[in-house]
Amino acid sequence: MRYGSLGSAAYPFVTQGIIIGVDPHGDGIFKSLEVSPLLVEFIPDPPVRRYHVVAPFRVSPGEEFSISISALDINGNLIVNHRRNVILASDKPIEGLPNRASFTEEDSGTIKVDDLG
Repeated sequence: MRYGSLGSAAYPFVTQGIIIGVDPHGDGIFKSLEVSPLLVEFIPDPPVRRYHVVAPFRVSPGEEFSISISALDINGNLIVNHRRNVILASDKPIEGLPNRASFTEEDSGTIKVDDLG
């Protein structure tokens, strides 16, 4: 079973709703529907297809920094119920980088690794 169409994606954070517009005459003028905003729950396709890592582009030696890691499905949707350990490694030594990090129920699909550097 698939959820969503090819090319569809949801931002990896919770939104308040989606404004829906319709172009009834094909003239490029969209009108809001009376049911707008529509609250939509995004149901990700459960297998993790990739991990999205956010890290600083550059840090000075000895400067502390953090990274965040999010579990995403094939469409880039956040998998909020992801429970798994991930192995962390770097081609250069990073002080404080653990060998593993764990996704728990409280993480809602995104973990943060602090006090690196």
